[in-house]
Amino acid sequence: MEPFSFASSSALNLAVNVKINSLDGYQKPIPFSVLLKDPELRHRGSNLSPNSELYVTAQLWADSKPLTVPVQTAYKTFKTGRRWNEWLTLPINYSVLPLSAQLAITVWDLSPTGGEGSHFHAIPFGGTTIPLFDKDNTLQRGKQGCRVHRHKAADGLSTTKTPFVIHPRRNRKDAGPGVDGMDERVRELERLEGLLKKLEMEEIPQNPWLDQLVFRKYAQLEQSVLKERPRRVHRVTGQLKDGRNNAEDGSGGSDEGEDEEKFYLHIEFPRFDHPIVFTDQEYPPPPISSFKLPGGASAEVRLRPPPEVSFGPGINIDAAGYGDSDAGPLIRIYDPEVGLRNNPAEIKHNALIRGDRSAVMARDAKPNNKERDDLKASSGY
Repeated sequence: MEPFSFASSSALNLAVNVKINSLDGYQKPIPFSVLLKDPELRHRGSNLSPNSELYVTAQLWADSKPLTVPVQTAYKTFKTGRRWNEWLTLPINYSVLPLSAQLAITVWDLSPTGGEGSHFHAIPFGGTTIPLFDKDNTLQRGKQGCRVHRHKAADGLSTTKTPFVIHPRRNRKDAGPGVDGMDERVRELERLEGLLKKLEMEEIPQNPWLDQLVFRKYAQLEQSVLKERPRRVHRVTGQLKDGRNNAEDGSGGSDEGEDEEKFYLHIEFPRFDHPIVFTDQEYPPPPISSFKLPGGASAEVRLRPPPEVSFGPGINIDAAGYGDSDAGPLIRIYDPEVGLRNNPAEIKHNALIRGDRSAVMARDAKPNNKERDDLKASSGY
């Protein structure tokens, strides 16, 4: 068995950091009919320029409750693409993080007229929620590609509606070859992302010549998936139609959200030399002398002598402490009421035993009807 080295999260007294790298995606042009119905969309920053000034906020949540205040990226103008390359430090350490901690990241757009979910002149461009610990209770490391849900702010709830990964739907018989091919490309893209992450973490050997071919293939596949025009299936006609035309003529598809624009936010977590495994925070037990009697009584406490314990064969009682490898599977249990008061379970048990015995004696002492008749006959009544 190969040795495995890891560290515990409770011993990591470092602030939580996340790097916001870039935002990739293809935004469809808004149809003229939609602009006529909602002219405020003309003034939204992302609709004016594909490289508009967006900013990102990150906030930690756990059990559907916020753990920290949100932190945001600095103002930055973009020329060719939305790339921040900025580290954000959250005001909390890894040592106090619960297992359910997750990072809610929201990309904010600017609009002078506001809108649904707006905060002053900022409206959500999209949001994503990523847990800090994976399914193996190990801290996330390295680069992550998060799916951005358009026009939604990251909720950070336990049952989040903005997950960072959306698994492809299963193939349906009436979906046609277009949807099947799209799902296959998404699966292949996710598989390549996992391999590239392992390559960055040096978990698989590097081959410069072959790696360049994989990088080129990954870039082409990503561009084709992002720029693929969304398509949806109609249950009435059974034909594939353009999602944009469906939005214009008002004919809804079979599933909502299939025609959503695909945007991915690339972030990066710190890399550590060893995997960080989640561990609960252990607190030392309070001393027995700090126990207060009910009612504030300051009576003198008389400690009972420790009970006599006979150890079985093979148990090393001279070990330095409990839990030693030579001492056997012993567990130390702390009881704050030891030596201060009687055990209520023992008192109740003794009372029940005494009551049971006294009831049996009283029942045996009382004569029944036959014995009562015999006593009357013998006494002459």
